[in-house]
Amino acid sequence: MTASRWMGVALACVASCGPAMTTPPGENLPVPTAMARVPTLARRVQLPDGARAYRGWMGDEGQAVVSTLDGRFFAISPRGVASAVDRLPGETPVADDVRVSTMVARAPGELLALTPGSGLLVQNSLVRSAQLPAFLRGARTFTRLGDETLWATPTGLYLGTAARWLRIDDARGAVTAAEELAAVTATGAREAWMRTGTTVRRVRVREGEAPTFIEMPTNIDLGAVHGLAPMGDDRAVVATSRGVIFLRQNEALGFGVGGGRADPDAVAGGGGRAWVLWATDVLRTDGTRWEALARDPKLGQRSRVHTDTTGNSALVIDDDGGVIRVDVEERVRLSGVRDGEVVVSPTTALEVVPWRDAEPTAVEYYVDGESVPSARRTAAPWGWGYRVEFDAMGRPISTSTGDRARETATQVGTNRGNEFVPHQVRVVVRYGDAMVERTIGFGYQSPLGRIPTYTADIAPIYAARCARCHSNSVAEDLSTFTLLSGRKLSTRLALRERRMPPDLPLDPVSEAIFIAWIDGDTPE
Repeated sequence: MTASRWMGVALACVASCGPAMTTPPGENLPVPTAMARVPTLARRVQLPDGARAYRGWMGDEGQAVVSTLDGRFFAISPRGVASAVDRLPGETPVADDVRVSTMVARAPGELLALTPGSGLLVQNSLVRSAQLPAFLRGARTFTRLGDETLWATPTGLYLGTAARWLRIDDARGAVTAAEELAAVTATGAREAWMRTGTTVRRVRVREGEAPTFIEMPTNIDLGAVHGLAPMGDDRAVVATSRGVIFLRQNEALGFGVGGGRADPDAVAGGGGRAWVLWATDVLRTDGTRWEALARDPKLGQRSRVHTDTTGNSALVIDDDGGVIRVDVEERVRLSGVRDGEVVVSPTTALEVVPWRDAEPTAVEYYVDGESVPSARRTAAPWGWGYRVEFDAMGRPISTSTGDRARETATQVGTNRGNEFVPHQVRVVVRYGDAMVERTIGFGYQSPLGRIPTYTADIAPIYAARCARCHSNSVAEDLSTFTLLSGRKLSTRLALRERRMPPDLPLDPVSEAIFIAWIDGDTPE
């Protein structure tokens, strides 16, 4: 396929989501017959010199890496541009380098690519040989279990740290055929799903107890499993001869083969969602609702998919070794405030910026879990702001406009009593029947790094800008701490509406200090 941008093809939401949390032998699973169309940017990535990809990895900051059939590595930028990752000078590739079983992030900026011989480190834009203990060589994959790491190798399962290792055996001895691991991350349990051949089971590790292997209940028929991935919560997803099935402890819920589809070819997971390569489609689901993201005729049984932990971006490798980068979040760009930012202005700017031709049908905002009805947008601009206007009697009227700026979170929804706490704004963007979310967390604090006090910070501002009227019988007397703090709400409103001082508003820093003092409960 030569087009650089694709769209999913089917419309409407999934009609059914499966009746029971168990799948007895022979029971037909519901089939995902209809899917939401999600605006997505999918790009064909051109690897230099005709290289063909074999394995891939996706990071949460947009970075991606692929290994190729001839043992090379390429980094792929968020814009889909591939650049070679050089081998450390003096090192010579060996035959095993072309057979990477998996790539896993071992530390920030460091990937471990596992091969039949040992492994390779992709670090600081260089590839070099990894020095692994002899018993870990040839490892197929590994995953974190609490503070330790669980490795699946041809000689057994090993759990430990750099200084201490334990081989985990079942009743029959060493577990030598494990191919894929999917850690359970949301419950705090040290537990992982494990695929061995075409079957799956769980392994549980508890301090002071022997490791426990938990088989699938006999009343659950998964069929022949050929793909396993964690979903980033307490679930795992498997691709099986029966369809796509989601696992949670001893329960299973899934969607079956039907509607002309063959078995699903590959699965990956993150952010509570699963990515599925099914026939020629790239699909995404949360276990109930399905989304069609892209389609390509080169997808098939040898194709692979790798997603980041947010579940919003994925790297697809087709049957010919071609690379496709699929990004959903690019259609939900936010401007104004970054996730984790600390703001000192009493207003917060936040706006959805539509990606190219993908106009939303509605944008909704939720502050600290509560809906902000006045900030719901059904037309551009897609911001969450308002404008203060005045009626014929001079009374202020707040009008929702969709502008970017709005009072800090606690001033919009329910007042939590202390504005100097972290806040979250969840943004829900709807494209017809499709929905994409982003969550921004930010903190509001004083520009001084502390709550201002009347004596040290407010009294000097009052003396310089307010006393000429409010201490000289021109306006209401606010010359003492008691008088001024008793009028804190009307003072805040007058400052925010730039009505006071009447001739020249306060400079932004002085205004922010004054507002922070009021929001901090006016300490003396």
